[in-house]
Amino acid sequence: MSNYFGTVTKALGLAGQYFLQQIGYRGKTGSALMIFPYGTHASPKEGSFAQIFCNNGDPGSRTAIAWDMNNRPELADGDVAVYLPKTNTLIQLNAADESINITTDSTVDVNANDINMNATNDINMTAGNDINIEANTSSGVVTLGGYIVNFAPVLWTSVNSPQFLVDAPTGIDFDGPTAVTGNNSLAVDGQVTAAVAFGPTIAVKLTTHTHPSNGSPPTPGT
Repeated sequence: MSNYFGTVTKALGLAGQYFLQQIGYRGKTGSALMIFPYGTHASPKEGSFAQIFCNNGDPGSRTAIAWDMNNRPELADGDVAVYLPKTNTLIQLNAADESINITTDSTVDVNANDINMNATNDINMTAGNDINIEANTSSGVVTLGGYIVNFAPVLWTSVNSPQFLVDAPTGIDFDGPTAVTGNNSLAVDGQVTAAVAFGPTIAVKLTTHTHPSNGSPPTPGT
């Protein structure tokens, strides 16, 4: 007897450095060492199918690879996926357009010392409710740079962080009802257009233009 099919019937947990689960096969049950590709790990749920191997033909020395035939995602040719059916979570690498899709009914938490996001083109964020950005340390600074355009009601606030800096030398357009408040320090630096109500603790720097008489492009001034 070298190998056969079975199902996971019970999670036994760790036994020293080995991850064992109870496997049902041919009307019998027994423990098997669950194995996974390097860098991956899982705890297969009860009822998962398993390919069982008897090492050196010994039925008492079993290893097994488990998989889920009933809940696997539909993939196109060449796609790769990591999924968890319970939370409808799917990380899918698409071969056709080389995109990566992440979907879930649960929460996505990213924890790291530093998080860097760089895009050749755009970074788009859409929320059904709020998008919150905070710097909670005593020296933390929240900085927004570039040309900033606001078309919706927005509250820019500096409450927990000591400084909120909006740095847009090329321009800031507020085209929606906007409130800016700061308990500590909040600075808006750049050319600001449209009517905005600022609180008494806000520092605002407006960039004006000097138009030369020779027809040259205007030069920024303060």
